Amino acid sequence: MRYWGPSGAGYFLICLEDNTILLLRRANWVGQGGTWGIPGGALAEGYYDDHSPQIPGFSLRDFHKHARREVIEELGSCPPVKLLERTAYVSGKWKFVTFIVSITKEEKARWTPTITFKDKEHVDARWFPIDKPPRPLHFGVAYTLWCSRTLRAACKPKAKNSGALSKEISHANHRQVQLTLPGLQRAHRRRFHRRVDKG
Repeated sequence: MRYWGPSGAGYFLICLEDNTILLLRRANWVGQGGTWGIPGGALAEGYYDDHSPQIPGFSLRDFHKHARREVIEELGSCPPVKLLERTAYVSGKWKFVTFIVSITKEEKARWTPTITFKDKEHVDARWFPIDKPPRPLHFGVAYTLWCSRTLRAACKPKAKNSGALSKEISHANHRQVQLTLPGLQRAHRRRFHRRVDKG
């Protein structure tokens, strides 16, 4: 597969006090346009094959520094957050690291009105109940919801049944990327493997 950038990183913001997550509506002109994603992007410009020998190695510090920078570039500023967990979507030598970070309810109320779309890659930003994410989801968000222990645990108290989140994920961007929860599990078996690290 081909990806924009040699690897990527982003922030997945969650407010544990009210079990909401911040998602951004992607502009129609960008890849996966119209889907709901997170602030994040490539660590460098250019297209790369997932087994390209030109893909450099990046440290965890590089990924985290870039993820925070993307929040500032895409939303105008980055609020005070606490790192809870990190997940990695790995395809060959290509990797996207998602840092799941928490924000307090007080800071959420202060920071949200200050959001501005500086790079024009997004057209909307909203907080959603974690057990009721919008559709269509960017496939990376669906993947993170599936594999993050933190996000799944946060969903349980609000869900009517244990399969509520999986049902929502199963609708994630199905027509556009043909990737559902069972599809993610099949991809996992095809060595599009999951790695979850505690932060």
